[in-house]
Amino acid sequence: NPIPCFFSIFLYSALTITFIYLWCHLNLFETFFPKHLVFDSKEISRIVRETLEEHPDSRQYEKVRKGSKVHELDEAEILHEEPKERLEARFEAIHKKLYEKYPDYIIPPSEIDWNDPDSVKEHFFLCPTGGAIGQLCCLHASLSEYIIIFGTPLGTTGHSGRYLYHIRDYIVSGRHMTYLDGDLHGSVYMPGSMTVLPKGEGVIYASDPHTYMVEHGVGFPGLLIATAYPALALLFSTWDFYSFFKQYYLFGRLVLKSLFVNRKI
Repeated sequence: NPIPCFFSIFLYSALTITFIYLWCHLNLFETFFPKHLVFDSKEISRIVRETLEEHPDSRQYEKVRKGSKVHELDEAEILHEEPKERLEARFEAIHKKLYEKYPDYIIPPSEIDWNDPDSVKEHFFLCPTGGAIGQLCCLHASLSEYIIIFGTPLGTTGHSGRYLYHIRDYIVSGRHMTYLDGDLHGSVYMPGSMTVLPKGEGVIYASDPHTYMVEHGVGFPGLLIATAYPALALLFSTWDFYSFFKQYYLFGRLVLKSLFVNRKI
């Protein structure tokens, strides 16, 4: 009789979904397996702020970003050229500092030459999420945590998505804006600030051109479930098989290293 069989499948599925939701919502993984969470948000924030002090924006770029009057042609040139002189230096410094702090978990700086476009292209891939499109580079990936550099040279806007894991973004350049439902004014985040997206929350966000950030995601099995998102974007939106396979390859090799070399979930 197919009815009892269907009921059993429905019951087991409902129980599994309920268990996963409660496991994530109550932070049980973080409570019982804290040794698998190695990255400290305060340390990442310190590294980003320290790097920004070492590689500050020029006064001219700072004036344009804050809305001061500049000739229109000069403004376009400043906004386009100025970050070019800073981004690579900031990424390189942040990468080295993260590796010095977490040498067993961050990919070696020797793998990416931030001043070589071919090397950078090898480690970045396009990532459409919630209508927004950016590019990202993965510095660490496991089933419970990831560290990425995410951003766009053109600017973008879209929905963050709602996930079963925490996300913290540390702004490295540009300007990042968000608002929740019911938030009539929104929030603006500049370089050096941190945004937090708790589990289950969703925001609308917009990033100015040349906005980049270091992103730290935490949560199991929320991150494992999220691996289905690129496949959904491929099937229902972009049909970008190249970025799809590149993303799974770059993330997959780091996840396997975490599991079998570092013994980290």
